[in-house]
Amino acid sequence: MTTEPHSVPLKDPFTAALLAWLVPGLGHIYQGRTAKGLLFFLCLMGTFAYGMYLGEWKVVYWAWDDRKPVIEGICRLGMGLPSLPSILQSLRKDDAGLPVLGRFQATPSKAELEELNARLSRTWSIAAIYTMIASLLNILVILDAQGGPAEYARAAAREPSQEPVPA
Repeated sequence: MTTEPHSVPLKDPFTAALLAWLVPGLGHIYQGRTAKGLLFFLCLMGTFAYGMYLGEWKVVYWAWDDRKPVIEGICRLGMGLPSLPSILQSLRKDDAGLPVLGRFQATPSKAELEELNARLSRTWSIAAIYTMIASLLNILVILDAQGGPAEYARAAAREPSQEPVPA
């Protein structure tokens, strides 16, 4: 049995991190770690989409006032492309004054928020938590895509004199 780490040819770490931020798991696929990338994509996007589903596809939005705690918006930025329409929706309106992408991730009115909170009660809070957890976990995925596997980092830091001797 050999104790040598597997050789992982890593590509540009900045590109891997950017791709991992844009789409969870894409940085790993770029690095050649396809199975891990697909696993991260399915798990994180599944968690994010389930949170959106629980919140009737209205839980992710960006408000520039007191309708939403700033921390929620900042947390969701970790998800990349799936959360970016909310910022676009808060900034851009079409000629009729409606958000560019319709109601998808559009900032709800205070009355609509009160109605959603009253009707969905705890489910609304759980939906928000699901989307934030997926986004925060994606930050760890980004760091893993950027830095490579832990065994790769340990092998690179190890001096030749510290190499394990096969038994």
